[in-house]
Amino acid sequence: MPQWTGKLVDNLHFAAAIHGIRGEKNEDEVDFILWRLGLDKYRNATWNEISGGFKMRFALAKVLVCNPRFLILDEPLANLDVNTQLLFLQDLRYLADSLAHPKTILLSSQHLYEVESITDNIIFIKEGAVIYNGNLEDFGKDKEENAFELGCNLSKNELMDLLEEISYTQIEMVGHNQYIINASKNIGSNEMIKVFIDNDITLKYFRDISKSTRRLFKKEK
Repeated sequence: MPQWTGKLVDNLHFAAAIHGIRGEKNEDEVDFILWRLGLDKYRNATWNEISGGFKMRFALAKVLVCNPRFLILDEPLANLDVNTQLLFLQDLRYLADSLAHPKTILLSSQHLYEVESITDNIIFIKEGAVIYNGNLEDFGKDKEENAFELGCNLSKNELMDLLEEISYTQIEMVGHNQYIINASKNIGSNEMIKVFIDNDITLKYFRDISKSTRRLFKKEK
């Protein structure tokens, strides 16, 4: 991300001015964007005085003062902490839903779960090929199985033995004691978790990914 010089607010005024927004309208646009993104108290700061998360939000502000109708953002969540990611995504959702100036936003990211929480449509690309292109709500409607991602202190063989009582079809190890389990459609989250509870096995984490693009990832052999 290019470094800014001078006060941050002056950079925003300049960005608006070169796009034909001048005078009182320039002041109003900059003030509104600073307020909306929670940046007003940093308006007189310099680039080196703010964190990476605020740099990303100021970069967004610099674009927004020009009132574009279409935004293309490439991996904007990279290097942001969890809280800043959530705030940034909330800002994007607000911009897309704005009644006065709605934006179309194209966002590339590998933060699947976070992005899925605010998106309307998804395009999943793997090795240059489009695997899915459509509405997020429609994703997984034609699924033949349910899928779950979980972590536990069991080996793959131990997990296979544990899940013999339910209709699982595949167990894939995706990390240290981390697994993706495919099961028949009649096995939901409650049924899967119950097996672990009944056998006094602690789950480190659990997520139903049946309707998440996460299940499109396959471990490289």
